[in-house]
Amino acid sequence: AVVSTQSTGRLVHMTKLCKYRGEPYSTREELRTIYRQRLYRTCDGKGMNIPRPQDSRLSIRLLSAPNTSLSPKQFIGAWGVRLNTLSTPGRDGRGRRTNNIWCDKGCFDRVATLGHISQTCPVTHGLRVKRHDRVVNAIGRSLGKKESNKVLIEPHLKPTGLPMLKPDIVALTASGIEIIDVQIKADMGCKRNLEDDAKVKTDKYNVKEYVEEARRLLGVTSESMPCNVNAF
Repeated sequence: AVVSTQSTGRLVHMTKLCKYRGEPYSTREELRTIYRQRLYRTCDGKGMNIPRPQDSRLSIRLLSAPNTSLSPKQFIGAWGVRLNTLSTPGRDGRGRRTNNIWCDKGCFDRVATLGHISQTCPVTHGLRVKRHDRVVNAIGRSLGKKESNKVLIEPHLKPTGLPMLKPDIVALTASGIEIIDVQIKADMGCKRNLEDDAKVKTDKYNVKEYVEEARRLLGVTSESMPCNVNAF
């Protein structure tokens, strides 16, 4: 059989891989994968880059709980934070030809995203400290509701020969001595392992000399009293 040059050209063209924005694909599923990966790469809030809802952070799942103490305004604002839909220069500039996406508070090399504004920008440092302290005080008030508990906020643990450490809370409860350090970390979605973050804190305070100093400050003489070090 004689095959024309035109037919040969069509056959060669049909056997070539299709491309979308320079990325080759041969099936519709591969094209969907390309769409999905490109969408994830444009994500300016890493906490949203979660393949499955059940893998989401606890802070997101708590907003779906049937009972909440948040007011309607707070609830809507919380979802705006969690979904990264609040207006910021970085978000407002997406898909637009503009240079007005950078932080103008001294961080000129950083895009003014919600994560940068709320977690790292020096201008909001004072507000971050207040947020941390409010969480610490709320935990302290909760522990102090029982008259038998003794609660110390930010005590100085200064054993001889070691640097001073200042945990957020040292408390004496019915279950033993509690050394608690609160951490509010930037949202990294599934890429951040909260257990690893907590281990850094617990390893820091779970040292014999610091535990003994906590016993001394609380007036505990019994060495059999257990000590729990927590970070969350």
